[in-house]
Amino acid sequence: MLISKKMNAAINQQIGNEFGASMQYVAIAAHFAEEGLEALAAISTSRLRKSASHAMRFVHYIVDAGGKLEIRLSRRQEPPSRTWRDAGRLR
Repeated sequence: MLISKKMNAAINQQIGNEFGASMQYVAIAAHFAEEGLEALAAISTSRLRKSASHAMRFVHYIVDAGGKLEIRLSRRQEPPSRTWRDAGRLR
């Protein structure tokens, strides 16, 4: 393995953070689309793709470095927020 176990664990955590952010952007994009706000939905869709892309870069890094991939999305099991009233729950 070309990276330490501590670094491997930190990168795995970041992968989960990036995929979690991506899921949040899916929920936000869906909310905007349901409200007929297609331009805002498109912005959220663009951001979800960027978050997923970041996660995949880390995935490839771990694989290339011979590390162990362990994806954990979040410590909480709640679904992503879908309305602005829920935005205070975001971390």
